[in-house]
Amino acid sequence: MRVDGFEGAGGLGTFYFCFFASILTGSAFSLLLQFVKAPQIISLQKEVFSMTTSEKKLRTCNNGHTYYKSSDCPTCPTCEQERKPEHGFLSVLSAPARRALENNGVTTLQQLSNYSEKEILQFHGMGPGSLPKLRKALEEDGLSFRP
Repeated sequence: MRVDGFEGAGGLGTFYFCFFASILTGSAFSLLLQFVKAPQIISLQKEVFSMTTSEKKLRTCNNGHTYYKSSDCPTCPTCEQERKPEHGFLSVLSAPARRALENNGVTTLQQLSNYSEKEILQFHGMGPGSLPKLRKALEEDGLSFRP
């Protein structure tokens, strides 16, 4: 983008240039540039957007499901949905949090109670938003995290 020849109200005041853009996902953002008391001509040569969009690649899992992914994550969304438990404490967790526990051998509340909250948060894929759900499940079974 290039803005040339603006002197800004005879050098008095402030000039604001707003630029709004829509991204492929439909979200919008703005860029606000401010030029204060510019008695001389302002020349702006800047690349406002140096964004690259990730292309989604068509993949096929070992079970034959086809899906699109823009990351290197090998998880098939269809397989993940089929694996989701219908009941139990793992059923209320997000897929990454559930996999984090499963990958660390935690599939029962008794096993979960052997860990502290701090240890659980160290598992890749586990976030702080899952802790209240885990605390509630432990409390309902008369258990708690290790101190």
